[in-house]
Amino acid sequence: MLPPSQLPNLPAKNSRSAKLSVSPNASLSWALSLLGATNDWKLLVGRWLILLVIALLPIGVGMLGLSMLLKLPEFSSCNSIQIDESPSLRLYCAQKLASDKTPENLLDAIRLVEGLPNDHALHAQGDRLARQWSLEILELAEATFQQGKKEDAVATARQIPLMPEINRQINDRVAQWESIWSKAEMAYEDAENAIDQSQWSDAFGSAKQLLNSGNEYWATTRYEELMEKIRIAREDSDNKPKTAKRRKSNSPEDVLARWRQEQETEELTHLKKARVLASTGDAKNLSAAIDEANQVYGSQYKVAQMLVSNWSQQLEMIEDRPHLTRAMSLAAKGDVTSLQAAISEANQIDYGRSLYEEARGKIEQWTSQMQQLQLQPELEPILSGPSATSANQPHSASSPAPNQTGNNSGFSPVSTQQPLP
Repeated sequence: MLPPSQLPNLPAKNSRSAKLSVSPNASLSWALSLLGATNDWKLLVGRWLILLVIALLPIGVGMLGLSMLLKLPEFSSCNSIQIDESPSLRLYCAQKLASDKTPENLLDAIRLVEGLPNDHALHAQGDRLARQWSLEILELAEATFQQGKKEDAVATARQIPLMPEINRQINDRVAQWESIWSKAEMAYEDAENAIDQSQWSDAFGSAKQLLNSGNEYWATTRYEELMEKIRIAREDSDNKPKTAKRRKSNSPEDVLARWRQEQETEELTHLKKARVLASTGDAKNLSAAIDEANQVYGSQYKVAQMLVSNWSQQLEMIEDRPHLTRAMSLAAKGDVTSLQAAISEANQIDYGRSLYEEARGKIEQWTSQMQQLQLQPELEPILSGPSATSANQPHSASSPAPNQTGNNSGFSPVSTQQPLP
């Protein structure tokens, strides 16, 4: 209880009308008079601190809520994150794990984003990342296959979680690997049989099939191994006594020279035809040019592959640009439904294609924009805090008086005067 000397000065007469006429700043005036009512500086500082805490409390609550909402864990804690954690934490840790680009971490990342609630703002982004990481695992498995480790590649591909849009690609790729491997083994075996019978032309022909096998291991390591066998067998054959009927034109050196000349002529023909097709610039002829250049595996192989790479980029841009254009047109509308449609359209551009990085950047931008729109109703109360709510409520003391009789109910008084006859 404050002593009478510290109470604010109020009119002594007509207390009812005085109470009604208190201005909105009455409480503030009282607080200021309270602060100035003592000469004790310690007490004065304490009262100022109390008022400061009261004033800053709504702001602190809002900032605390926002920081708790947006706070993300350190990467070290992601190693022990559980599936039942919040979707935002799961997505964050999944992206951290996937950044290592190893099959194991990519698989763990996919498991973290699987099963995000369908109605959650991060669901679409989680699905997109799961597809992207699945394709990255498949490409890592492809690299393993190219190194000659077919069984390891198949095992890695089969670990990818089942997704309708990815399963077909996995099955097709594994079937392709099995076919490539089987044909390469058969060509190698045919070459060995031809060597045993000193049929050098057939041996070289089978060796050429390895160059066209579609597997780097068979086209380099096993091909060189086979050519070394042919060389040794040919030298052994040359050291044997030659019969008089054997013609010089059929010697291994002549057969090899003719084979190389024929191969180079054939390669130059393929490249010439491919360049003519690609010069038109349309999708159909670019595809035909790529097929033509892919038949070159000899001395012109590097030139052919450089052309294939350039034409493939042109073809992918022609095929994928309409998807990105439609997606950008949808996203320009700016609402959640249009942004979702834009993301779905841009997701038609597969990982590894020429416009993939551009599409991915757009998808991330639109996903962030969509999340802001979806989370805005949840963030507004936290950002504004309790002070905004109370500030928006009308105060009776500051409301204009509807009449001069002191009625402060907000309604006009009902007249009791009887109508004139």
